[in-house]
Amino acid sequence: MKLKNKINVKKSLIVFPIVFVLLISSVVGVLSFTSLLNPENGASTSDKPVDIKELINDKTALEIFNIIQNFNNYVDKEITLNAQFLKFDNNEYSIGVESKLKNDEEMIFDIVADFSEIGIPKDISDSDWVEVKGVIKSVKRQHEDHEHDAPKLVVQSIKKVDKK
Repeated sequence: MKLKNKINVKKSLIVFPIVFVLLISSVVGVLSFTSLLNPENGASTSDKPVDIKELINDKTALEIFNIIQNFNNYVDKEITLNAQFLKFDNNEYSIGVESKLKNDEEMIFDIVADFSEIGIPKDISDSDWVEVKGVIKSVKRQHEDHEHDAPKLVVQSIKKVDKK
């Protein structure tokens, strides 16, 4: 009997520390995870999504944002924008503005522009301020994992203007 008790004592001396470490590490892990969700740490499961429209200060940026969000209401309608001419590396063009939001972030609000009807005047270069008149059309935009409809401004006239 004494031998059996000695074996049980040795087993418990080995098993107890292992169980103790597992139990403590589980408690520490749970406490660490819950502290990550603490709103004071900047993360929360109850954060409300931000309505970007409420952050826009610039009138032109707000107009472009509205056209993009509700472009079906603008299809086949003529618009005039005072904004910047933007040229991208892939020979695509857009008309837009860079705007500082109320949260101090900066964003570019722009609409793809089609100059096929009139061409691009030689005196206009990237980032120039322009007045553009054109008609909004719907175009399919292809991304890596999806396709969606988006507005395209078919430019009918463009002239260089002073920065607003």
